[in-house]
Amino acid sequence: MAARQPIACLELVSELQELDPAQVVIGWPEGEPFRVSKKVASQSVRINIKRDKDWFAANGEVAIDEGRVMDLRQLLDKVRAGDGRFVALGDNQFLALTNELHRRLLDVAAFTDADGEVLRVHPLASFALEELALGAGGVEADKAWRAHIRKMADTAAYVPQLPSTLQAELRDYQREGFDWLARLAHWGVGACLADDMGLGKTLQALALMLLRAPNGPTLVVAPTSVCTNWIAEAERFAPTLRIKLFGPGSAPR
Repeated sequence: MAARQPIACLELVSELQELDPAQVVIGWPEGEPFRVSKKVASQSVRINIKRDKDWFAANGEVAIDEGRVMDLRQLLDKVRAGDGRFVALGDNQFLALTNELHRRLLDVAAFTDADGEVLRVHPLASFALEELALGAGGVEADKAWRAHIRKMADTAAYVPQLPSTLQAELRDYQREGFDWLARLAHWGVGACLADDMGLGKTLQALALMLLRAPNGPTLVVAPTSVCTNWIAEAERFAPTLRIKLFGPGSAPR
């Protein structure tokens, strides 16, 4: 059975180990016994995070038991190579991760790059590292990371107000697109709004331009063939915007 269903066997051993030793005895009739650690949860993680140029760098360790720890990067390598929450340590020994910690480690592994002795994560993918840090038993982070997390929380809580100067009634999906664009702009990052033709991408962009008009001008880069449509849409839905066309044969408006 072990050869055909090793993960199921490890799950069984892990569950049996959680029971009172007075209630169950595990016997190994032949061969070497499998040794499975007690479940290791997020609280066993210790992590350090700091700014690394335009990215963040992290390192840390995971306590396996009272006498053993594993480097976080080493554990992530094993999680990437494995196919479940049981991490092979060699000599028929396995580290049992809780499902929650295993999921969080998979997310971190998917969004980080290994660089020397640290894990590097882009600020736009920092949500994975943040979730691991929130459940960790110990976290050391610099001012840059703490400021970044506060900014992310502020962005999530930001509720943009539809400009009163917009001469249009947005449909539900258009309002959702506007809110998304506004939150990302509030955060200071870019976005790609993709949808089928004729569903109002220009209108959503104009609503965002009206919202941010007090901050200064907006540059729209578009093929010449759609510039006249942009101008017409702006004059219709955002008449308070002052439009200037730049390009061959253009004249000030």
